[in-house]
Amino acid sequence: MTAGGEKKTERFDGPIAVLADVAANIEALEATLTACRQAGASAIFVAGGLLHRGSSPLAVWQRLQEYEARCTRGTPDLAVATLTTRDVQPKDDHQRAALERLAKTREKVGELILAKLRRLPDTFRVELASGAELAVMYGSPRDPMTPITIELTDDEALTLVGDDTADVIVSGGAGVPFVRPMDGLTLVGAGSVGDAPENKGKTAQRSAHFVLISPADEGLRIEPRWVTY
Repeated sequence: MTAGGEKKTERFDGPIAVLADVAANIEALEATLTACRQAGASAIFVAGGLLHRGSSPLAVWQRLQEYEARCTRGTPDLAVATLTTRDVQPKDDHQRAALERLAKTREKVGELILAKLRRLPDTFRVELASGAELAVMYGSPRDPMTPITIELTDDEALTLVGDDTADVIVSGGAGVPFVRPMDGLTLVGAGSVGDAPENKGKTAQRSAHFVLISPADEGLRIEPRWVTY
């Protein structure tokens, strides 16, 4: 794995938005960023899955930079940043097509952005005004490449959490949005901006997800939200 690791960020007093799996889908990203702005988000975090698969990787990267989004890297990001057709021999037509898409993505964004993608942190840790600590990542504290997903049992999820001390852990590779309170801990799936499961086969009125995390009288309000585009 290339250099990355955790990164501490500044404290936030207002709402923040967490996105994931943008998948180079600029239409979905624009709709989601508009919804985040309308919701009053003071900062945007992206829990991995930035430029893979979709048709607009450069536009997505530029838009995220304009919003000063705090991005982490996940398995798709490392694949885009490091793999070439020389590294992998495709076993079938599906793998061959995936490698061709990856090569086109790398060509579109160029070496400078690929280098920045490689250097993204695996985790952001955020101090919220309530005193709670939020950890944002593609995977899990035990393994940055293995997401905490909705179908895991409590024991399986806690194994991936390990001895992490965060109060809220947001996993970007979860695919679907969820909020799962546990004893002294809340696990959150950020869902997908650019490749939401419910969009399979749709050509219109597609959905994108994000999570809004806001201060509240009871401590924190964690709201999975949907937008259409």
